[in-house]
Amino acid sequence: MLSFEGGQMFRDLFNPRKRAASREFEVALHYLLHDAKAIVPLLKETYKDKWPGFIDDILKGARPYEEATLVIGIFVQNSFKQLDHTARNQIAWSIANDNLVNPPNVLRLVGQVAYLLHLAERDNYVRENCWTIWANDMAKVFVGRDITHDHCVNYLLSLANAYRDAKRAEQLAAQRN
Repeated sequence: MLSFEGGQMFRDLFNPRKRAASREFEVALHYLLHDAKAIVPLLKETYKDKWPGFIDDILKGARPYEEATLVIGIFVQNSFKQLDHTARNQIAWSIANDNLVNPPNVLRLVGQVAYLLHLAERDNYVRENCWTIWANDMAKVFVGRDITHDHCVNYLLSLANAYRDAKRAEQLAAQRN
């Protein structure tokens, strides 16, 4: 019997269920990272060893958008942990001072995903309250000595609303032109 490295991946190419699940997962990632699509290749590279497991989770019944949310959440947590003290302080300062105008990119990403999860919830791609669960879980990452959990959740939900407002303004500007 012939055996070669990467044989399972090759066989997966011919499995229509795995291809469909992989495609759904990819669509979900691109949807949730709408204005941060450059992160998708980084996610693929960072989690390349775990990628087949994400697809298997979908085949076992996980919703693709919820699986994508999980992967993005892990990425945000790990990214935050790897930041130096100064960068973490800037994030804490933004949360403590309700900086909605120019938040650090990681906070902007969390707000974007929260809003897009809200839209996905309306379309039944995720379970009910998934977007508020996301904000609650992400708040746990950022809570610190000077930031309460409730304040952080409210701030992240405000970021989601700010993202919504920015998208609506873009749409209105495009309609005028």
